[in-house]
Amino acid sequence: MRRSIYIIIGAIMVVIGFAGGLYSANIAVNSAAKPVTFEPAKAGWGTNMEFYEIGFVWFGIIGFALLVNGMVNKEEIEASRKNK
Repeated sequence: MRRSIYIIIGAIMVVIGFAGGLYSANIAVNSAAKPVTFEPAKAGWGTNMEFYEIGFVWFGIIGFALLVNGMVNKEEIEASRKNK
């Protein structure tokens, strides 16, 4: 049971993390490509979009770790084999 919860939560975190990272990276790159202003794109409380990108990517990495942990959790796999 806990194994499937890890897989579901991990998959959701991976999707949110990497989709948000791609979106914020797109905004950061587009603002850096404009030669008119020399300030990076701001979001939220004046935070640079690069920090949001890093946060989303770490969120996705943690989700990927949960996903892999749910897939290869040996204790529950062995317990389910013993019950059969």
